Amino acid sequence: MFFDYEINNFDYREGFEYIIKVIEYKIANPPQDHPSVEYYFLELVDKIEKDSENIP
Repeated sequence: MFFDYEINNFDYREGFEYIIKVIEYKIANPPQDHPSVEYYFLELVDKIEKDSENIP
């Protein structure tokens, strides 16, 4: 699943696929140019090194 949000406290490294647990916080009355939710890293479940091309 492609995830198009920042995950706070998560250190993404190019060349790996991750399975992680996050917590979602809903933001009451966010500014118009900001999302209504924030995501925070909780736990690394799995991390797999990928040698394939075109991995972000």
